[in-house]
Amino acid sequence: TIKVHNTLKANEQIEVVRPFLPVLKTKIKKMIDAKTKEEISEAHGGGGGQSVIIETEDSWPVMSVLRRKITH
Repeated sequence: TIKVHNTLKANEQIEVVRPFLPVLKTKIKKMIDAKTKEEISEAHGGGGGQSVIIETEDSWPVMSVLRRKITH
């Protein structure tokens, strides 16, 4: 479960900055709203920030930072 600070979208490339580990590059395959348990395609931060569950094959240690991979 993560707290969103900016917009995240399903099928978006992300990087997970993990403490004391290499940066993990992956893709958001499925997001679930932590409150409603419904699958969503977009999550938003701001205000209190939406909490989502992202299903992944890799584990992320506590205090990891997720960032979108922006292509120019």
